[in-house]
Amino acid sequence: MWMATLKSVRELPVQASYDCLVDERDQRALARALSTGFIFSRSFVQRFSDAHVDLQEEVFGLLFPSIGSKAELRLTGHTVVAAARHLLFRKALQPVLFYVAANPTGRFSLHLDTAVGYHVAVCLATTSAWEEERRRVAGLPDVSQHGTGSHFRNDLFDGVHHPTWAYTNQWNIPSLGVWQFDYVSTTRPAEDAKPLPSAQFERLMVAVSSVRETLLPTMVAQSLRLISSRMHLTCEQLLVVLESTELQEEVFLIFFTRLTDPYNLPTVWSSLDPVVRESLLKRVGPVALFGFFSVENHSAEGSFSVHEERILLFLVSSIASGDGLECSIQALNDKEKVDFVPPAGWDKTFAGFPKDGVGDGDDPSKYPRLSIACKGNTATVKAAHRRALATTFGGWHIGDLEWDEESGRFQLA
Repeated sequence: MWMATLKSVRELPVQASYDCLVDERDQRALARALSTGFIFSRSFVQRFSDAHVDLQEEVFGLLFPSIGSKAELRLTGHTVVAAARHLLFRKALQPVLFYVAANPTGRFSLHLDTAVGYHVAVCLATTSAWEEERRRVAGLPDVSQHGTGSHFRNDLFDGVHHPTWAYTNQWNIPSLGVWQFDYVSTTRPAEDAKPLPSAQFERLMVAVSSVRETLLPTMVAQSLRLISSRMHLTCEQLLVVLESTELQEEVFLIFFTRLTDPYNLPTVWSSLDPVVRESLLKRVGPVALFGFFSVENHSAEGSFSVHEERILLFLVSSIASGDGLECSIQALNDKEKVDFVPPAGWDKTFAGFPKDGVGDGDDPSKYPRLSIACKGNTATVKAAHRRALATTFGGWHIGDLEWDEESGRFQLA
């Protein structure tokens, strides 16, 4: 209630105070002061920013995140983009215009000294903390890049990467600098989520085709992101969307966490260009993109002391154990490969998987890295085990599965 009072009481005197200021530095300082801790109406923000043309873009960018109503904020953003009066408008507001809270997975480059950049950074930090806590309460393992629970990956500050700068929820987000990162959500569709009906999907593709000649591919992808949180797709539908765009990587990222049949992901993954697959593995991470439902050969190489590599080693060894496959495990000692016999039961539970060295008192420096490989066999695939791994480590919510020998893929039982 006090927020509503603050908005209705302060807007007119604030406008009057701003109009009385002559020096641009004073006008800019007032706009920056108002950009934190206050809520305003859409009409006020537009009037306020239009008052002085020279500072219009900067002031609008500062106050845009302070629009109280999310519906008004989105409408204002669409108005600015549609008008396209200033390219700088679109560039300055892009982080918040195309940030979708219900589907945040993507790459961000945020100028933290701007209200728009800081606003999106805070939103993502809050989302990451919520997703981390939800997995912790559910007893699910930490699948983050560095074992911090964070959903941020590949952090760069002012173009520099350092392992100790990896984001955790203990941070206070700095108010200066450029923060670049990939955000990877662990939220997946509910088990009863329904894909977009065929008729609606066909209309969507007609709309996409109609604007391909007039809009840049990036704008088409951004438009798809804006509506992505309102739909779920099947892997077959995603293949159709991918074929209609030049930006396979971005479109895959937009809809990857919106799929209702992730057990068909191997088909989508194999259709992507190898360069795109390599880039996605770096951005999204090998755990989120792990082939839980692939019956091809599986392999991994890594160290127990590196969190993400440790998960991959466990997943491959667990699939080999669950499907009854022959598993080749070798320790990489300099340039040599030494056969390694793991302790009994080491691949049964991730909690009991060694965190450094090779377990059971062996010297960690003796075998700094392991190479694990197993050959797929469709005759021994255990659908229930694959589903359990996909739920625990991939976050997918799927009904009971069975392997269909005729189609060569998993399907709902």
